[in-house]
Amino acid sequence: MLVNELAKEDLITAALIGEGYLDNYNAKDELVIPFAKEKSFYLYNLLKDNSYKDSIRFEARRGQFKIDITDNISLVQSWYESGQKVFKKELAFKYLSFRSVVIAVNVFGERKIEGITVPSTIPNEFIRTLSYCIERKLNLTVVSGKNCIKIPEVPNLFLETYKNLDTFDSTQLLSYLTKAEKSKLVEISTRKSEEFYVEN
Repeated sequence: MLVNELAKEDLITAALIGEGYLDNYNAKDELVIPFAKEKSFYLYNLLKDNSYKDSIRFEARRGQFKIDITDNISLVQSWYESGQKVFKKELAFKYLSFRSVVIAVNVFGERKIEGITVPSTIPNEFIRTLSYCIERKLNLTVVSGKNCIKIPEVPNLFLETYKNLDTFDSTQLLSYLTKAEKSKLVEISTRKSEEFYVEN
């Protein structure tokens, strides 16, 4: 599979994890992805260099964009039953990737006192399964909430993203860190640097 096809799959999967939904009032096969204005810069940079950008339509006034899913219809349909979004474990093995989860966090996530909350339009009876599968994918604690998943270990999520993905994705996550969390990371980084120089 081509890199841009994988990138498009990650974006679609991220939308399905979050608040993305099928546009049933349109003859086209499109997924609607709402976003907050403060996420515009991240989205612009996420989409600008990918060759699938021609299949995306921004509707800035509505705070959403639409992605043509004609070539990915089986992916999207597997997340639906009787017109309603669902999530089953087999979807995790087939589509859930570390990057798709991070994109979902970056696009839909909100910083709360207890960590990052990612709102989802997946019904509550499937949220626990989704949380469990994301927890396995991130190798971090993930808690299910009402119409959302919660990631309490924000600094660890940032570090894992920094290690596993490009700087662009981890930079967006940096905005979720509190001042105290950033200071702690700087302290850990400084200590590790000092240990490196002492050993060498």
